[in-house]
Amino acid sequence: MARTQFTLKPFVNIQPGSKAPEDTELLKKLQEVDKAIKEAKKKREEFNAIASELRDRNHPSEKSAAESVEEADKILAGLIALRYDVLDGK
Repeated sequence: MARTQFTLKPFVNIQPGSKAPEDTELLKKLQEVDKAIKEAKKKREEFNAIASELRDRNHPSEKSAAESVEEADKILAGLIALRYDVLDGK
């Protein structure tokens, strides 16, 4: 049977040594987490751009913006950790 877009599973980036998820429920969870990670990365980039612009202008809100970037980093790290927990079946 030829491989088509309908027979291919969605790409799931898996670390070396781990097993490929065959469980469709696991794949769905991974896709949800991957989507959340992608969105979090976009938001972090937006916060970073705003913080950079405020820093360049010596704006009083610079510190608050930097804290938002740090918070976005923590959220992103948590989502990435969640992804590995899903892969480990936790």
